[in-house]
Amino acid sequence: GAIMSDRNDPLSPVEQAVRKRRRWVWAILIAVLAWLIYWLVAVNQYVVAQKSEQDHFLHGSIGAETASGLPYWVFKALPEIYRDKLGDEGWGRFGLITREGDDLPIGISRRVVTGVERVWFNCSLCHVGSYRLPGSDRQYLIAGAPSNNLRLQEMIVFLIEAGRDPGLTSDALMQGIKAAGGDLSWPERLIYRHLAFPRVKDRLQWVGERLAFIDRQEPWGPGRVDTFNPYKAIQFNFPMDQAHIGAAALNGASDYPAIWQQ
Repeated sequence: GAIMSDRNDPLSPVEQAVRKRRRWVWAILIAVLAWLIYWLVAVNQYVVAQKSEQDHFLHGSIGAETASGLPYWVFKALPEIYRDKLGDEGWGRFGLITREGDDLPIGISRRVVTGVERVWFNCSLCHVGSYRLPGSDRQYLIAGAPSNNLRLQEMIVFLIEAGRDPGLTSDALMQGIKAAGGDLSWPERLIYRHLAFPRVKDRLQWVGERLAFIDRQEPWGPGRVDTFNPYKAIQFNFPMDQAHIGAAALNGASDYPAIWQQ
């Protein structure tokens, strides 16, 4: 009969080579799998395809979500958390328009970044006008016209105040998401509670510090925006305190332009 070898016998050179080869194969497979997961979650980005050119203008991503975007369910939850301030209008309180059948207001795009769907502004936020005819409640939209009812300064101040609010906690966020219709899976709940929320809170506080000068500005008013002062503060870390910027440079609000044929 066959002679059974002892398990403690030293491996033959062939067995050693086979074992070494298997270890290399497994190491390569694990490395490839880890890289694939990292690429899918942390590197690769996904955008939502639009059905028409106009839909792309109204909701297509211009890449702003990557650096500045809010997680989708944070954006949806904030009007629920601060219903006492925004009422039933939600983001419409600041002049944002939501077409019937749309999930997000006009000017808000979405993109999956680092495994989380984020939303933020695109060009149409400031460049879609609206009007109503006398005696009618129907709202007509004009793509490319100035956003005559948008009150962007008030929206920015609202977000800054939310970042400073000690009442904006992870528990409040999860309750707001639920009230907004979010039925998150347990991994999504973990991500929003322990990863997304701390980053959002820190980012809003950071923006509040950079844009603290907004409190000293004259009101921009509807249909107007100070385009470059916030950009100077956020992108170039330009000093915006009273010692460095006077009233003439501090107040730079202007009307939104039309962008027809451009």
